[in-house]
Amino acid sequence: MKSPSEDLQLKVLFVTNTLEITAAYLRGDPVDDLYGGPWEEVPAADAPSG
Repeated sequence: MKSPSEDLQLKVLFVTNTLEITAAYLRGDPVDDLYGGPWEEVPAADAPSG
């Protein structure tokens, strides 16, 4: 079981990451570069079939 402080740290980290991504997006920075590669542009060959 996680301690309350661990849980709080995770929440703070999540919010911080979200704000950083949002700020980069609003500045017009390429957000994909922050986390290594485009999220939406998946080549058809790599997409799961079915």
